[in-house]
Amino acid sequence: MGPVIAAGGFALLALPGIGGSYWDTFFPAMVVLGLGMAVSVAPLTTAVMNAVEVRHAGIASGINNAVARAAGLLAIAVLSVLVLHLFNRELDRRLSTLSLAPALVAALDAERIKLGGAEAPREARAADRVAIQRVIAEAFVAAFRWMALVAAGLALASALTATVMMDGGLPGTFGSRRAAPAGRGSARGTGHGEPIAPAWGARGGHALRSRKEASQHAALDRRRRRAPARRQRPARRGGLALDG
Repeated sequence: MGPVIAAGGFALLALPGIGGSYWDTFFPAMVVLGLGMAVSVAPLTTAVMNAVEVRHAGIASGINNAVARAAGLLAIAVLSVLVLHLFNRELDRRLSTLSLAPALVAALDAERIKLGGAEAPREARAADRVAIQRVIAEAFVAAFRWMALVAAGLALASALTATVMMDGGLPGTFGSRRAAPAGRGSARGTGHGEPIAPAWGARGGHALRSRKEASQHAALDRRRRRAPARRQRPARRGGLALDG
C-alpha cells in the first residue's frame, strides 16, 4: 500500500505548471508522497530486521542501510540524465519556433546545464529574452513531469514486486509458495507446504522462523510419521514396572 500511495504523490508532482503558489501546487503532492514513504519505510525496516536471528541484526541493518543509500544515489544519477536529455530535446524543439539568430542559440547552449536556471543571452532583445525565458521554463516543466511519471511507474513496479514476492506470492506465479501441494514443502517450506515466513502469530506479531529451526521441525515430523503405531511398553527396573 505504501508504494501505491507514493506513486500517487509522484503523479501529483506532474500536475503543476509554470507559476502558482507552493501550497496549491507542490504541497499536496509532497504530503501524499511523504505519507507513502512513511507507510513503506517503517514496515520494510521491521521486516528486514525480523527476517534474521538476533545475532545477525547488525549485519541486516548495515545491508539495509547500504542498499537504501545505493538505491538513492543510483536513482538520482539515472533520473538526472533523463531530465537533462528531455530538457535539451524540448528546448531545441521550442527554440526552433522562435527563429533566433545563430549567435543567440550558440550563447544559450552554454546555459543548458543549468536546466530551469538557464538565462537568456544579455545581447538578445527584450522581446527575445522574454520568449527565451518562457521556452526554458516550459522545457524544464516538461522534463520534470516525465521524471515524476517515471518515478510513479517505479513505485507501482515496487508495489507489484512486493505483492508477488512477499507472503508466498500470487498463486501460479514464479516464486509462489501458495500453490505447493499438500505434504510437499517448497525451497523455503517446512516440509508441509507451509512457508517459513512471514507468518502472523496469535499475538499479531511478525513471527519468523529460521531455516535451521524449520528443518528440525520437518525432520521431527518425518520421524513421527515413520514410527510404528504400537503401544509403548512400560520400562522395567528391578522387576518393577515404571509407569513414568
